[in-house]
Amino acid sequence: YFNISSLVAPNETVTIDYDMQPYVNLVPDKGATYIVHAQMLYASGPNFENNAAMEAIQRPTTEFRMRRMNPICDESSPIVVIRNVGRNPLTRANITYGIMPGRTFSWTGNLAFNETDTVVLPAVDLSANPSNFFAAVSEPNGVADEYPRDNAMVTQFALPKVSSGTLFLSLRTDDYANDPSTTNGIRYEVVDGNDNVVHSGGEFEDRTIYRDTIRLADGCYRFIIYDEFEFLRDGLIPIRGTAGNYTLRDSKNVTIINGASNGPDYFAGFGDREVTSFVVTSASGVEVIKDRSAIAGISIYPNPNRGKFIVDFMDADHTSALNVLITDINGREILSRVVDSLATELEVDLSDQTAGTYVVSVAGDGRSWLGKVVTTGK
Repeated sequence: YFNISSLVAPNETVTIDYDMQPYVNLVPDKGATYIVHAQMLYASGPNFENNAAMEAIQRPTTEFRMRRMNPICDESSPIVVIRNVGRNPLTRANITYGIMPGRTFSWTGNLAFNETDTVVLPAVDLSANPSNFFAAVSEPNGVADEYPRDNAMVTQFALPKVSSGTLFLSLRTDDYANDPSTTNGIRYEVVDGNDNVVHSGGEFEDRTIYRDTIRLADGCYRFIIYDEFEFLRDGLIPIRGTAGNYTLRDSKNVTIINGASNGPDYFAGFGDREVTSFVVTSASGVEVIKDRSAIAGISIYPNPNRGKFIVDFMDADHTSALNVLITDINGREILSRVVDSLATELEVDLSDQTAGTYVVSVAGDGRSWLGKVVTTGK
């Protein structure tokens, strides 16, 4: 809502004008329709001299409209909004927050009646009870609050997913059927806890599948995917055209986010951006089922899978071609390939084989690597 008290005077006629940025219709046979409703409320002056209210807890929370700011890591700062609903200017107050009994922050500022302030609070440990977070404002201007019923709020929250340091992104870009000359505007980046961009990708072709391997040190991160298309900025779900999708998983097949085009995990239509927080810890590092070699840096993902997977050589310490052999648990050869020394991955399709456990062996430079992969069938 908008407070227009400063723009009007008693007995004055006021004209309210709705305006918007110029609209370009990219779908000629489908015009845009806007239905606007408005209500105007009038209230008398403040009922109390000193009254501070807790207006919102922006993070941590599971509230959908705050999803771009959540979940947060333990070292991240909670954010709350307080409002002065007292007649006197609000110049100081105490904010108690966290997991009960919480900690107290001394706020100072200068808020006139009905003004708000978004307060970034010092970080607190949220791992003790990852369920409920509370925040309360008290002692406005150093005195007792005259209406304490609006002082406190409680939100539910969840901690971010914990992943290994190796992530695999699969991205299928969308396209816009009405204008082939336009670009999709999709790009992404990984941002660390200090707001540094540590990995990024962009300038993608329409209707194309891209894969990226992201390797991260321990810490808290955000994966941000943007749609910077000039007009629509509708994510990977165009009004008319072919939808896209994206999935971010780690080496242990933990799904960080599934940006599906439909279904329960519907995050492909994210507007101009979607933000997902996650934690990387070495305790969840890549689990090599069996390794009898000195070849390092080989991984298999996803694992388990439905029959299709990738053997990743991106970080493999080899200089010659690699021989890849896949057998069943009885030693029967299923697939054999020679991979060039410059290759970064091998796509494998065992969807026509029986679901079960298979052995993947890689040999080269007089060394070898041995791992297992599990297929679950269709």
